[in-house]
Amino acid sequence: EKRAAVGASASGEPQGKPNTPFFSGSEEDEGPSSGSSTTEPPPADPSTLRRPKRRKKPSEDKQVSGMQGGFLGIEAFGSSEEEEEDDDYEEEDDLEDEVQDRPLDKEDEFVRARIASGGGEMLFNRDYQSQEALRRRDSSTGYESFREELLQFDRLRRDQIELLMTLKSDEKGPDPFRFQPRIKHPFNMFGAILRLEGLLVDVSNLQYFAWKKISEEYDFSPPREDAIEHASVVRPDVAVRQIFRWEVGFMRSQQIADNYRRVFREVFFAYLDKGIKPTELDVGVGSAQSIGDDMVKSAVAKQEDLIASDVDEDLRPKATMEQVSKFAAETWVEIARTYNLPEPSKDKLRESLGFPPDVAITQVFGWPDNYQLITKMKQLLQRSMDYKLRDFSGVEDNWSKTDNSEEEEYEAKFLASFGTKRRYVNMNPSIKDWVKSLVAEEMSVGLVSNMDRDIVDALMDYTGLDSLIPREKRVTATDGYIREGQPYLGCCLRLERKPDHVAVLDVAPNSIMEAEQIDFPSVGVVGAFPAYDLTAADWIVPDIDMITPMNIRRLFSDRLAKEPETAPQDRKPIRPRKKVMVAFMDPEEEEKAKKEEAAKNAGKEWWVREAEERQAREAEESEYEDDDGRSFYQEPSEDDGYVWEEKFQ
Repeated sequence: EKRAAVGASASGEPQGKPNTPFFSGSEEDEGPSSGSSTTEPPPADPSTLRRPKRRKKPSEDKQVSGMQGGFLGIEAFGSSEEEEEDDDYEEEDDLEDEVQDRPLDKEDEFVRARIASGGGEMLFNRDYQSQEALRRRDSSTGYESFREELLQFDRLRRDQIELLMTLKSDEKGPDPFRFQPRIKHPFNMFGAILRLEGLLVDVSNLQYFAWKKISEEYDFSPPREDAIEHASVVRPDVAVRQIFRWEVGFMRSQQIADNYRRVFREVFFAYLDKGIKPTELDVGVGSAQSIGDDMVKSAVAKQEDLIASDVDEDLRPKATMEQVSKFAAETWVEIARTYNLPEPSKDKLRESLGFPPDVAITQVFGWPDNYQLITKMKQLLQRSMDYKLRDFSGVEDNWSKTDNSEEEEYEAKFLASFGTKRRYVNMNPSIKDWVKSLVAEEMSVGLVSNMDRDIVDALMDYTGLDSLIPREKRVTATDGYIREGQPYLGCCLRLERKPDHVAVLDVAPNSIMEAEQIDFPSVGVVGAFPAYDLTAADWIVPDIDMITPMNIRRLFSDRLAKEPETAPQDRKPIRPRKKVMVAFMDPEEEEKAKKEEAAKNAGKEWWVREAEERQAREAEESEYEDDDGRSFYQEPSEDDGYVWEEKFQ
């Protein structure tokens, strides 16, 4: 029976399951596999194409081999690995059946040809649509249709964007003057991707209220102020797990992030309804629209110089360090009485002068570690110290006198609902001019954000950046990109630039690392995170004003002229090795000298041997000194038992 089975497999006959049962319990019913009758499959229908019979699972072969041997060994029962292999086989089998049930067309011809050739196992993975779209794309496919197709994907790859830009250049055809635009517009082929949170606009104060409500809803400890600043530039689910360190799983963090977006939407639009203008437009709002920004800035700068010169040249008394310490001690005592806390002693008051206020409250004075209470105490300390110092010197606070009565009225109504007086949307005054400098050089500028699209659009319109970065060049959380590096590829797609011609400007370490993994040149701007956390970036700057279009272009100088790396050949040493003559003691002479020394020192005390060795060493050194006591070198001779040999240095 075994020989017949082997012969049948060698002859190429199908090894399918016979009509009669293979093992029925009696030896008469059992027949050789070669003698089993098989039925021919029906002819294929021209409209559909089906597989004649199902192939056997890998574990069935092992079960059959165990039964043919006449015993039920361990091979007759599949292991855990074999069961997983069977499940994978059944899943692939069902997918192939689903494909073959469809009417015959060009697409199915391609799929069936792949299955028949043995390459069907890669047809049904998660990236099938995007991979096959690239694999079957021919010269007849246009650039616009391919771009619209990629805009529907939530996962992109670098080679897809490069292929898209190749199609765009192929549609233009050969151009003998293709290098002329690079000369006239040297920055047009490059692009920059900017992070909205932390780089252009700071909304961490608004996010504090949203995170505070979320912590109360899920019964978590309220986040600290520095943690809120870090969380404002990363995705909400990453902030939950890595910044706040809340002990939740991945799915739970996604649910918390969705609730946070809902709460932040309510807080943000409630802030916009109050009608408060952004910080950058506080000085000269009305005059800036009529006479221009440059004249307003020069006038304000001149006024600031005059006020500063008046204060510096004033001869009124100024508080010394002892008086400042006295004012601080009085303020701390007043704070303790206000909040019914134990008054600190003189030693603790003196010790608190060397620490920040929050450290002095919690560690020096031992007061409760409550974020809201500490914030109120710090504000009370600042206001009290300012009042005492102004009262001591007699200098009026000229900086606080501004004609913003209408704005302060709106702001007071809104801030009364939050309980503290602070700015909730902050923007660097030079951001507009900096973005304008990039756009003026015809450099493509894109924007990425972890917030929803309607919030980003409202925020850009609120701060006046809407005209500089249009909506079609923004990537937000609404676009559905899951991983951190995917928004950068999506922004490249919208900017219509190759990934190796686009720089990423970000303030978060994890975003910079994701950009480096996709091989984007990155610039880390110090802000929410210090410089030592941004070491993965190609360039770290303390201020965004240091970044110019020429500096951005210099980031690509090494990348564009980079030669492909090759395998190292037989490398020669940098410095050639020289052969030198080395003198060493002959082994036989050295052994002989040791024996003579041992026989000579036999029976002597240890202090006697040390004295003799010291005298011999001094006598040997004196042989290499001249009359003036200066030492000189004398080559060892063969009479002393030395041998010369040539060795590498």
